[in-house]
Amino acid sequence: MRYEVAEHLISQLIELCRSKRHKVLTLIWHGGEPLLWGIDNYRRIFHFAQEIGKDICIKQCIQTNLSLINDEYINLFKEYNVKVGFSLDGPRQINDAQRLTSKGEGTFDTIIEKVNKCREAGLNIGCILVGSKNFVGHIPQVYKFLCKHKLNFKFNPLFEAGEALIGGKSIAITTDEYAQMAIELFDLWYYDTENNLKETTFIDIASYFVSRSKSSRSCIFSTNCQDKFMAVSPTGEVFPCGRFCETDTRYSYGNITKDPLGTIIENKKESEIYNRGKQIENSSCSKCRYYQLCYGGCLHDGFLAKGDFMSKTFLCGAYKQIFAHIEKCVAHLKKEA
Repeated sequence: MRYEVAEHLISQLIELCRSKRHKVLTLIWHGGEPLLWGIDNYRRIFHFAQEIGKDICIKQCIQTNLSLINDEYINLFKEYNVKVGFSLDGPRQINDAQRLTSKGEGTFDTIIEKVNKCREAGLNIGCILVGSKNFVGHIPQVYKFLCKHKLNFKFNPLFEAGEALIGGKSIAITTDEYAQMAIELFDLWYYDTENNLKETTFIDIASYFVSRSKSSRSCIFSTNCQDKFMAVSPTGEVFPCGRFCETDTRYSYGNITKDPLGTIIENKKESEIYNRGKQIENSSCSKCRYYQLCYGGCLHDGFLAKGDFMSKTFLCGAYKQIFAHIEKCVAHLKKEA
């Protein structure tokens, strides 16, 4: 993304927040590898956002593979309180079986070195854990590793697409394998009295069964994710979310270099994508005991399953297993209390 496009985007976002009386704006820098944009661009854009948005609480986050992290980046991120997310798929033998460099080499040593560097500097970091076939039978080992390194994490499943094929052999998992892994990992996390790790999805689900109220920050369980999230490609195209940024512009709401962001936001409310929530609500999903937790799940998952935006997530069966298990665990502890 050209720097001028980023500056133009942030200017419009801040003005939009003011007009809607929103007090918080979260910017997530994503990729590809976002650190390739360069530290000078980040130094300029963080300062710019802070200067023109003094009346708005601007939260900065970045999702990186950590390979380019150095003292300059760490100091900059600390100065602007940037939350850093990175990908690390457990112990060496698992991570290096699926997270490779362009030369086919494992990335574990590099990531751990950078994690330690960030930790020593007091940087706010957390990891995304991508569950694949390599995780089958090794969930306790993975959780022990996370505890050893005191890593807050988010567990994401890897399904049949793109990077799921490594060396011609699929490492994707089935929906049932995902459910089994998530349940096993939840139990290790939930009943752990010694470590205090955070897994955001587990926290959101368990909290719902404690209070029956939604405080989820997750896009996948939002009533309508389009009210809170959007993604902007390097060329300025505005998409429903980052998962659409690699598709063609048929799914773009408009381009911020050509159209006012406020107009784009208003136009998207007339789109099929935005109105998916109404379709889900009028479907059999509304009769499900977990509807007010799930709301049909991720719209992109539904799109992958059926090629349209009106379908519920293909993870419905897995979610029901996971929700039922967590509901039972929470109910048991509530009885004991």
